[in-house]
Amino acid sequence: MASPTKPKLTYSYVAFQQEQQQNPFPGTQLQADLAELTRAAGDTIDALADVRRSDGALPNAKVTVDSLSPSVLALLRGDGPTGPTGPTGPAGVGATGPTGVAGATGTSGVAGAVGATGPIGVTGATGPTGTTGPVGATGPTGPGRTVLTANRTYYVLTTGSDSNSGLVNTAGGAFLTLQKAVNVVTDTLDLAGFAVTVQVGAGTYSAGVLMTRPAVGGVLKISGDTTTPANVVLSMAGTCISAQGAGVKLSIEGLKVAASGGVGIGIEAIYGGQLTVTGKLDFGACSLAHIHASYAGLVDVSGVGYNITGEGRLRLAQPTSRHSSIDATGFGRSGQDRSGGYHTIRRYFDIVVDRGIQADESPRPDAGASADTGSRSNKTLIGNANMM
Repeated sequence: MASPTKPKLTYSYVAFQQEQQQNPFPGTQLQADLAELTRAAGDTIDALADVRRSDGALPNAKVTVDSLSPSVLALLRGDGPTGPTGPTGPAGVGATGPTGVAGATGTSGVAGAVGATGPIGVTGATGPTGTTGPVGATGPTGPGRTVLTANRTYYVLTTGSDSNSGLVNTAGGAFLTLQKAVNVVTDTLDLAGFAVTVQVGAGTYSAGVLMTRPAVGGVLKISGDTTTPANVVLSMAGTCISAQGAGVKLSIEGLKVAASGGVGIGIEAIYGGQLTVTGKLDFGACSLAHIHASYAGLVDVSGVGYNITGEGRLRLAQPTSRHSSIDATGFGRSGQDRSGGYHTIRRYFDIVVDRGIQADESPRPDAGASADTGSRSNKTLIGNANMM
């Protein structure tokens, strides 16, 4: 029979006595619990009777051979202990049978003769060149350039540093030199049609700009103080601002230029470079020329006012090219040189063209307290000078 199960009592009579003394005694629950105890006791007695006789001994046929361990079985059979394992007997000596006769190898077939190499065929005529396919679409800008999505301004201050980002108008954010700002624009940006301005703070700068690479996707502007250009001074030996090379385009405004040395030039465009003056300028002393264009360079100063505060020459030099030009239409009419009154030193402001075909020498008026010296225009080598 199956093993008996333990009784399960489901009701707490102590809890009833403590909490519900006013209610009738739970006879139904008591009766169920007593029945459960009676069942468990009966199952236990039946289970004992299945494996125990009334005299306490095991019933006959309850213990079978399958229930005994091997050692008990050995004792019952009277077996002695197992002896040690004996040595392994010698291997039997059987004669090896003879090897069967190998079959005869068949004869090899006769190899065929190598055929003669045929003659090389005649080379066919070259077919016509196929039609050139269309030019593929321009690939995206390489990862080396940042493509602008809005206008951008870089700042240059006399207190700045070229290790700064140039994007903040403070000593800790602005560049120190204009050249650094120009190099960042030409070497790392794709302007994508947006405007980039280098805003130069007040002060005197001893290093100028040499722009030999074009700005990608737009034109760079350098701007100082367009109301009082003398507040932002580029003063150095050599050339203050130079645009050199085909495709190089630069706009400037609000600056004062003063250049010394053997070749002291204020602004210039050479080798196909283009320089456009978009706002008022101040020309200080320049040992060679205030404005210079040669070798297909173009300087556009049309319709822009200027101040002349130092000696210099407006010069267009064409030693090897007949395509350089200075567009000076209306240049200076709103400035001090043409409207009088504010000059303190001698100066002359000439246009010199080395290889033009004609000259226009309009009279040049004196200006204020000190008279200008030098001709308004000077031609050399049959030059073309025109300053309307």
